Amino acid sequence: MTYNSEVSAAVFTKIASGQTVIEPRLNDPAHRKIKIGDLILFVNRANREERLAKVVGLLRFDSFKELFNAYPPERFGAENEQVLLANMHRMYTTAQQAEHGVLGIKVHLLRKT
Repeated sequence: MTYNSEVSAAVFTKIASGQTVIEPRLNDPAHRKIKIGDLILFVNRANREERLAKVVGLLRFDSFKELFNAYPPERFGAENEQVLLANMHRMYTTAQQAEHGVLGIKVHLLRKT
């Protein structure tokens, strides 16, 4: 299965450069469908540029704090855990995390599309 994921220019740049190898998401019903071996087409919202990546791992945790404690921030394309948590809390509430849990999608960049 191939999924599309529209991301900000900053997030896209980190994925396209290989800096981000774990993409954090809420483990909501849409993201629960993702399986190892699936493909994700990351689309830059700013200019519609695309990069294709393969899902090579799925990491499930109760909260973003737990996910970010388990792996170095560099794997998420960030300098430190505080920046990661601040970014996630702007998008997802603590209640949403409690309801759905969180997902770290380990990706391997395949090629330019």
